[in-house]
Amino acid sequence: RKAVAILDSEYDAVTGLPNRSIFERRAQRALDRAATAVLYVDIDDLEAINEAFGFHAGDEVIQRVGTLVQQAAGADALVSRLAGDRFAVVLPERAAGKRSEIADTIVASARQLAYLNGSKALQVSVSIGSVVGPAGERLPHVLAAAELACKRAKAEGGARVAAIGDLATLTPTATRQAIAAAELRDALNSNQFQLDAQPIVGLRAQGAIAGYELLVRLRNAAGQLVAPDKFLEACGQYGLLPALDRWVFCAAVDALRPHAQAIASAPLFFSINVSEQSLQSRKYAGFALETLAAAGLPPRLFCFELKEPAALGHLAAADELIRTLVDAGAKVALDDFGSGLSSLAHLKQLPVSYLKIDGGFVRRIGADRIAESIVSGIARAARLLGVATIAEHVETAGVAKRLQELEVTLGQGFHFGRPQSFAETVRQVVSEPAAPTAATPG
Repeated sequence: RKAVAILDSEYDAVTGLPNRSIFERRAQRALDRAATAVLYVDIDDLEAINEAFGFHAGDEVIQRVGTLVQQAAGADALVSRLAGDRFAVVLPERAAGKRSEIADTIVASARQLAYLNGSKALQVSVSIGSVVGPAGERLPHVLAAAELACKRAKAEGGARVAAIGDLATLTPTATRQAIAAAELRDALNSNQFQLDAQPIVGLRAQGAIAGYELLVRLRNAAGQLVAPDKFLEACGQYGLLPALDRWVFCAAVDALRPHAQAIASAPLFFSINVSEQSLQSRKYAGFALETLAAAGLPPRLFCFELKEPAALGHLAAADELIRTLVDAGAKVALDDFGSGLSSLAHLKQLPVSYLKIDGGFVRRIGADRIAESIVSGIARAARLLGVATIAEHVETAGVAKRLQELEVTLGQGFHFGRPQSFAETVRQVVSEPAAPTAATPG
């Protein structure tokens, strides 16, 4: 049984291919011996198949692509499913000169695949990055270069091969970026991210908790916390924010699912950030509602936060997402409200539940009359529109008192509570249900 468990842990359950840890050990040994050809294979738009036919369909496509990659590379090649829709190949020394031919064969073979479901069919294709790592080179550098080449192939339209002939031609910046992207993907796949929660309280309800904002944290391989501004910026740069958004939402749902019955009637909301990249994709609302339905959780438990500049910059997409979520019973907040000059002009179009007042104004209350005037104006306009307001970055009792005088509805910040693990928050919510507050609309 122990041998079977070890075997199961070393091979991917969907494809039967070696997992990433085996790949890294064997690939590094190959590089230690000689120059080594590496292919990085990424299935193009697997998400479309998952969304059209379900994840079982995506798994079938992954399995079929894994088979054709192994067949094209040959029995002596090391083929691994790295994670998700990505594979890596280390070619044996005698086949290294044929890396372009092998890569082209994989691309051509993938084009022959299509996922069929009744009258529906979706074409399958792959993009490949191809490199030769010099003898003695470290694998992370080689794999990052191969991924960078694959990204180039995708940018050129996908279903093709892009090669980097000499790793020395890569700039240090490009290499660092590629390695950082690979590390972030690894973090997503190995659950290095964690969820914290910070309370949002009623300013006119004697500090009663109305909800929590869920905040994502990252621990690096050494177990150290990475500042959110650093990894969020990198995720945005590498197009990983939609994957991170989904991870956060799924992690939240997974934590709440065992307590669905107990928490369904709680007078609380859990606030989730939605990135501009997810907003632009126009797929997030459907994903969120399907995930909630499968978990048996009511949409009213969740508030989805959109940055105001992103919402106003993509007004049609924002309107579609907000109406879809609100019609299902969820809440939507505009975050960093007040940072755009045309904010109030567009507000009537968007049926949001909350305006989160830009923390930059909140922090200056008591010291800057203009900032205080802006906060007062936003609170007044929100009341006329029937929208609740949330002041971010409330750090002192004096600021909290002034916000109450300005009739801001809710407050969030260190004055009310620092973030703590979401698991602990769920335990507290289940054991000590919050009292209802007038600050929770709907």
